[in-house]
Amino acid sequence: MIHLNLKRNEVNNRMKNSCFQVLICILFSLYGCEKEVSFKISTLPSKPVINSFFTPDSALTIHLSKSTDSEYREPEIINNARIDLFTNSVFTERLSYLGDGKYNTPYKPVSGRDYSILVTVPGYGELTAADRIVSQKVAPINPTLIEDNFIDEEGSVLDELQFVLPDPPGEQNYYEIRIIMDYSDSTNLEYIVPFITSTDPSITQEGDLYYYPESLLFTDKLFDGQQKNFSIYYGGYLCTGCIEHPSILVELRNVSYTYYQYKKSLIRHIENQSGDIWNGMANPIPVFSNITNGYGIFAAYSSHIDTLHY
Repeated sequence: MIHLNLKRNEVNNRMKNSCFQVLICILFSLYGCEKEVSFKISTLPSKPVINSFFTPDSALTIHLSKSTDSEYREPEIINNARIDLFTNSVFTERLSYLGDGKYNTPYKPVSGRDYSILVTVPGYGELTAADRIVSQKVAPINPTLIEDNFIDEEGSVLDELQFVLPDPPGEQNYYEIRIIMDYSDSTNLEYIVPFITSTDPSITQEGDLYYYPESLLFTDKLFDGQQKNFSIYYGGYLCTGCIEHPSILVELRNVSYTYYQYKKSLIRHIENQSGDIWNGMANPIPVFSNITNGYGIFAAYSSHIDTLHY
């Protein structure tokens, strides 16, 4: 019996040594498989970039810059452009240059009207863009905060925002909702946009929750013309020693389809800028643009903001 046990031990030791040798061979073979590959990355030509979200609540402002081939390179501003604003295809006025790539007009857009711009940049020709401000501003009914009223799938305890959304009938509407929290430490007052989620089908069907967005985009496809009850859950770590104030800002935006398309593509673009060890390299996601002969966005929205207390 002792002899048999010694044989078994000898066999086991040999098997362990063989496995170790095989493992070493695999590691060396993997190391030896490294090979440097050179390839040329094609870059898109530089074009003007227009950035403007306009609303009836403020004067129209446009930022102009040039596109770059790297996210780490500071964009070059454009300070010699001519920007003409049109309302319902009728010339309204020319924007003034403020500096730092910003052009402005004191004119405040009006709901229910179409707005377009004609931008002339020396060396690049003319750029055009257009969008329409929705005719009705929608305000949530009876928004209410409930503290620690939801536990998500990861076990986090979140606060709840309940409200009723009165959707105008007979038209396709697009919405965005976000929450802003303020807190303070010993010296500063800061604002953050907390983690936000929902289990409502109108929001989950958008497919954005996977990307942990800072705001929720949705349409009235499932509740056109109805008064829809919503529950939104939010929360987030502030900072050690910070004092959270007992109030939050809730902003509901009634946005254009152009705005909706841009924001949804931007959420995916930001998430897919880098890969990880589990999913590998991410596929690039192009960002929606309504700028002719350039890049960027010129989009409209109406906004309603409530200050709520626990």
